[in-house]
Amino acid sequence: MRKPQNKQTMKTFRSIAIIALTGLMLMATQSHAQRGNRGNRMNRNNTCYQNIPNLTEQQSQQIQEWRTAHLNKMAELRQERRSTSDPDQKSAIRDQMLQKQESHKNQVRALLNDEQKSWFDANYQKYQQNRSGRGNGNRGSRGRGNRGGNRSW
Repeated sequence: MRKPQNKQTMKTFRSIAIIALTGLMLMATQSHAQRGNRGNRMNRNNTCYQNIPNLTEQQSQQIQEWRTAHLNKMAELRQERRSTSDPDQKSAIRDQMLQKQESHKNQVRALLNDEQKSWFDANYQKYQQNRSGRGNGNRGSRGRGNRGGNRSW
């Protein structure tokens, strides 16, 4: 192993090492920050239903009941989907999940008055767009394998 030729070379080497480590730490921090607050995905309180204007107590209670039942059914289907390795069965369960989601949305929408429906429609679109690009479940484009969604094979 060669010794550095002088103190100036050693100082330069140390400075480069410190800059490189600082750069790596910044990149790691940025990478973590870009993922967003994924911990809140499981926070079921963040829904497109929570700020509908002028909900009556009865509407609010009914939506909460339907939502609880919907979440339980979706959890069952998600578990069923994870427990199988058959791609056709996974796809069929995913289709079932999408149908349940659409049915739940329509059920809630039918409970609302016209003003609430227009607010709900506008905000449901925003909610769908803000779901971290999850789209229809096809995460293959993000390098994590195909976990459902539309398959071309």
